[in-house]
Amino acid sequence: MDKFYDLCGLKNSGHITYIFKRFLFQLDRFLRVV
Repeated sequence: MDKFYDLCGLKNSGHITYIFKRFLFQLDRFLRVV
């Protein structure tokens, strides 16, 4: 799943979009644990 998000981020030209998606993924994983 982590690699999937990496590919989505790399496909987008905007670096900010990549960081934003990474943040959402980390937040989603954190909320699932809690």
